[in-house]
Amino acid sequence: MRSTVPVKEQTMICLIVMICLINLADSLLCYQCVATAPNMPCVNDYQGMVNTSLGIGKAYFKNCTAANITWDRCVIVYVEQYGSVQFFNRECHDGKTFQSKIDLPEFHNLPANNETTCGRNYDGQAICFRFCQTDFCNGPQKPPEVEKKSPCNESTMLDYFDDCSAASLLGPGFLMLQLAALVLVLILVF
Repeated sequence: MRSTVPVKEQTMICLIVMICLINLADSLLCYQCVATAPNMPCVNDYQGMVNTSLGIGKAYFKNCTAANITWDRCVIVYVEQYGSVQFFNRECHDGKTFQSKIDLPEFHNLPANNETTCGRNYDGQAICFRFCQTDFCNGPQKPPEVEKKSPCNESTMLDYFDDCSAASLLGPGFLMLQLAALVLVLILVF
């Protein structure tokens, strides 16, 4: 089927899309969110941030370069007091401008190497900064995977047949052994 859009308009649309993509490619993209308690989504919503980086929603999305040309890095800032997170922030930053309450000499001229630097302010709060300069580098770490154990491995002889089906007892090792025996039989027969 032929397009009803004239060639001149198709060309213009293609140029606009290409310019948008080029601008996005030159931009620094960071996660953006704030938390005032340790278990809020900004601190630990790994899947939500993965979805943002994949373009599935924009809950945590920030185009730093488009918002402020001087923002050349992503940052994680957190403030702890009495062993508890009081403030947690993922954001864009210029590496030079700090709010007065968290402006400590150790934060000036920090490299954007994804390493955490901490200091204490006059209120005794621990303040930490981590700068980085690649797209979505200020995200959470992937949570550790929990190894799934079969309840059949924990069974005693008394409950062996009550809790475990025959299929779960066989497992992949048993199936590989059966496959190897079948191949050997075929080789011997033919």
